[in-house]
Amino acid sequence: MRTMTILVLPIASALLLSGCAHNAQHADAADPVGCWYFERDDAASTLNLPWGIGLDSSALTGWPALDRRGGARVARTLHAAGPAEHPFGYWLQVGDSVEVGHPGGGGLLLTLEPGAAVMTGTARPIGDVVAPGSARRSSFAVRLTRAQCPAY
Repeated sequence: MRTMTILVLPIASALLLSGCAHNAQHADAADPVGCWYFERDDAASTLNLPWGIGLDSSALTGWPALDRRGGARVARTLHAAGPAEHPFGYWLQVGDSVEVGHPGGGGLLLTLEPGAAVMTGTARPIGDVVAPGSARRSSFAVRLTRAQCPAY
């Protein structure tokens, strides 16, 4: 019996540790904090998308509509000249998706599926950027790739 216990303990420990390592890798893959760059395609041109977005882990406060939803974090719009707060200023984990937009509303609303190196989803013009009766009310497919944040 002692021999069996000695053999079972190392095997059980190895299985437990490999499961924990796998779960840690999976959790990191879904963590969207960092810098993401838009694919330069027709949708990016049509929507006049910036270089990308920087998703920060800092809480965003002072915006009552987002405060009520809870969990909003700071997002920065990445431009060649430096970071900006428009058109993106917040991000929020909503179920399995990441929502990115401007805390005051309007502009573009991104709904993204998080991944380790790529996020895909939709960009939807909302509020003040949509002319009444405009065909631009539809959503556009977007793809973002994770890369190093710029050193401004």
